[in-house]
Amino acid sequence: MSFHDPKTFAKEIESEFPASVRSTDAFVAVDYDFCFLFVNNAAAKFYKKSKTELIGKKVKEVFPELWEFGPFKNSRREVAARRRFEMTYRSPFTGQWVQLVGRPFEHYYTYTYNNIDEKKSLQDELRAYVGRKKAK
Repeated sequence: MSFHDPKTFAKEIESEFPASVRSTDAFVAVDYDFCFLFVNNAAAKFYKKSKTELIGKKVKEVFPELWEFGPFKNSRREVAARRRFEMTYRSPFTGQWVQLVGRPFEHYYTYTYNNIDEKKSLQDELRAYVGRKKAK
C-alpha cells in the first residue's frame, strides 16, 4: 500500500473497506505517527473540516486542543500498542455521544465513529425511570 500518494492510498482503502468508505459513520485511517491518511465524507463532516485540511496532516497539528483530551489520549495508548479498542464518549466535535472503534493494521490504524446519541438518551431515560420506581 502506498502511503505517500493519498490518491493511491484512498483507492486501496476504498477497495479494502467499501462499506466503511460509503458509510454515514465517520471513518478515518491514520498512520502510526497520527497523520491522516484517509477520511470519508462523514468524517470530514464529523470533524467539521475539509478532506484537504486533514489528509496528510498530523492530528496534533489539526486539533492541538484535543491532543490531551481524555478519550483521545486513551486511544493513543491503544494505537501505540496496536490493539483494537472500543470506547463511548461525548464528542467535542458534535456534542453527541459516539462509539469509537479503533482497529490496527500493519501500516495504519482505522477509527470508526458511530453516533449513539439517541441510544444514550434512551439509556439515561430508562435509568431515571428505574430510579424513580425504586424511590417509591
